[in-house]
Amino acid sequence: MIIRVDASAEIGLGHLRRIQTITQTLEHLKISYKLLIKAPKNFIPQSLNSNTQLILDTIPVEEELALLNKIKQSLSTSKILLDISHKKTHQNKKSFETYCKELSRLGFKTMLFDGYKHDSIAYSTFCDVHTFIAPYVNAEHLIYKLPETCHTLLGPKYLPIPKALQEAKKTTKKAATHTALISISGTDPHKITEAVIKKISTLTQIQFNVPLPKSFDPHYTNQLLELLQVHTHITCYPNPENFFQMLREATFIITGGGMTKYEAAYLETPQIILTHSASENEINTDFAKAGTALHLLNNVDALPSALSQLTHIQTCTKKCEHLIPENSTLNLVKKLLN
Repeated sequence: MIIRVDASAEIGLGHLRRIQTITQTLEHLKISYKLLIKAPKNFIPQSLNSNTQLILDTIPVEEELALLNKIKQSLSTSKILLDISHKKTHQNKKSFETYCKELSRLGFKTMLFDGYKHDSIAYSTFCDVHTFIAPYVNAEHLIYKLPETCHTLLGPKYLPIPKALQEAKKTTKKAATHTALISISGTDPHKITEAVIKKISTLTQIQFNVPLPKSFDPHYTNQLLELLQVHTHITCYPNPENFFQMLREATFIITGGGMTKYEAAYLETPQIILTHSASENEINTDFAKAGTALHLLNNVDALPSALSQLTHIQTCTKKCEHLIPENSTLNLVKKLLN
């Protein structure tokens, strides 16, 4: 199998993270693969193996297609999995359409990850995509229809689950009733982390932990560190290795609603979701309807009153445990191979 994924400071490492979960399972099944990561120079972490190849985001599309075709011949496979559906892709749908049609012309059996219903339907109408994968279905299991020509695998039944996340699930959740996690993934372009810290600065009865990811701009990280110096009830953790453990043990999490909302639901950790992205509002609202989150849109001012509702959310979250089965990654990979 060939896998093509995007990563950058703008879109973060969420796409790469779920793809690396899939490649780990491919290795376990002894299935050959080649992972191509398209990203800016010096952005990708160093922990990559010999099956991985980096391509710069400045490479011409013709050169990229020629490279993919060469790999296709060397691996004797026509299967290619694309995890390149994000805001930047949505803004360039015409070029994306051409890209998918060129893959089809070269004889590829294309599979595409996309988490949003309206984008999935739009892509399937203009792309000759043989297999279409929506890795996330919303928290109410509202299954949507795609054209008959598309073979659809609907998750979270097929959501890739990192091993570290599985291990965190096995641990006993501590009754630390006053510990919260503030985790905004990607680059936090709207500076939600800073706004949240300022809003909860007077809530000294709660211990807040703030992971600071590598994807944050260094200048922004320094601003946050300076801001946190005056608050003893708020602790920062630059690039924590035990993030899933922190998420498991937290009483609740304040998040931007990306990949973390699935991980929090899986670990039965209540969450408050803040987002400035209109494309994420629908699915975040569905999580709220299912009882696993409070969705505040971009209303940071509503945080204090939202905290008073957490007891109800904590009770409801356990109902969402069935959303992501333990063997979902293995199920997904087997479906891909078939």
